Amino acid sequence: LIVVFALLAGLLLSLSARAAIFAPAELVLEEGTGAAAFTVALAAPADATVQVAVAGSAVPGEDFTLSATSLVFTLAGPRQQSVQVEALRDGAVEGPERAALRLVRPDSAAAETGAPLQLVVRDADSLLVMSANLTSGRYQQYEAPGVRLFQALRPDVVAVQEFTPAAGTRRAFVDAAFGTGFAFHVESEASDNIPNGIISRWPIIASGEWTDLVVPNRDFAWATVALPGGRRLHVVSLPLYASGSPRQRAEQGQSVVAYARRQFPAGDFIVVAGDLNAKERGEPVLAALGELVSDAHQPVDPQGDPDTNVARSKPLDYVLPDPQLDALHRPLPFLGGLYPEGLVFD
Repeated sequence: LIVVFALLAGLLLSLSARAAIFAPAELVLEEGTGAAAFTVALAAPADATVQVAVAGSAVPGEDFTLSATSLVFTLAGPRQQSVQVEALRDGAVEGPERAALRLVRPDSAAAETGAPLQLVVRDADSLLVMSANLTSGRYQQYEAPGVRLFQALRPDVVAVQEFTPAAGTRRAFVDAAFGTGFAFHVESEASDNIPNGIISRWPIIASGEWTDLVVPNRDFAWATVALPGGRRLHVVSLPLYASGSPRQRAEQGQSVVAYARRQFPAGDFIVVAGDLNAKERGEPVLAALGELVSDAHQPVDPQGDPDTNVARSKPLDYVLPDPQLDALHRPLPFLGGLYPEGLVFD
């Protein structure tokens, strides 16, 4: 909540007779972790009633509560009031929930202007895992579009490839795209300027990289995440040899399985995710990795397409959980849609 309150410290809603303006544009809360507050302030003293209207998948009374939705101001009274927001623990497996909060003036004919305050409630009962190779530009760097995609999808754990921000540090990039409480690990860049990494909502308690015996300047990054409740999740982030043969990618997959079996204790959760560069799902690398993880659930986009390359013709990218984690798979809700196998976001 220290992070949340730091975010809210500058939140001031200024209201004139004709406009309602929110700043900052977003508020992120953790389900079941208490309350935060924002301030509604009039631009000038007035007799006015301001309503807080809510729309979205996060439902008042189920996912969160507001201490007030109707604020009455008087000409002689204070020009600002505080509204408490509490994210509720509902026990439902639902992923991040979203709502838009708008200020409206029922006592005037003025139309509302300005963007709504975006409220995000992070789920405490699920784990949303993402594979991401979202760089752009000639230097394969994360620019503003990649940041916005992460902000929209709100994953809990990401296997990220080509983990190089276009500007600033990785810490600043993670803070902007995910939040200041997120942890991250990136492999050594001694011989590679587009490294692999892992970004996590929860603490990373161990990390490292395994040598790729096929491609000399790329390694396999791994990290161990301490999940709530005492379980551990081991994440392997990798790209496989794009210019290589199916046999070479299969050799890389066999190496990953061997490394994981030596490194990770039996009974822990494992996810292997990233850009396998497999031109089709029949490639032998899927069978090699299948000794450790599962491709039973194959995410698709809203049109049912599982392909992930630019031309949307090849299934290059994967999120592959081990069988015990795969047994907990649930449909993914996102912006009014429900994706039983997971989502490819284009």
